[in-house]
Amino acid sequence: MIIYNTNIGVDNYSINQCEVYPNPATNQIQIKGIDESKPAQIKIYSILGQLLYQDSQYSSSKTIQISGLENGIYMVNISQGNSEITKKFILQR
Repeated sequence: MIIYNTNIGVDNYSINQCEVYPNPATNQIQIKGIDESKPAQIKIYSILGQLLYQDSQYSSSKTIQISGLENGIYMVNISQGNSEITKKFILQR
């Protein structure tokens, strides 16, 4: 019996690899580790669930200016295809 491996490539990407920094933040946050092969939706929510920012991203990193937000706790939601992750950051000046 001969078995052939028909996999051409292996997709080892996991949305869990995304990082949001610095934390606490002052004027901007960086999101790093986004898969460039498909679009990512990035949303920032207040701790009360109010949508404050929304954008689509096609590169592996994104800088978001947050200087217009008040000090507090915020959630960044990153989704790609069927994968989704939410990270918390603190804005403190």
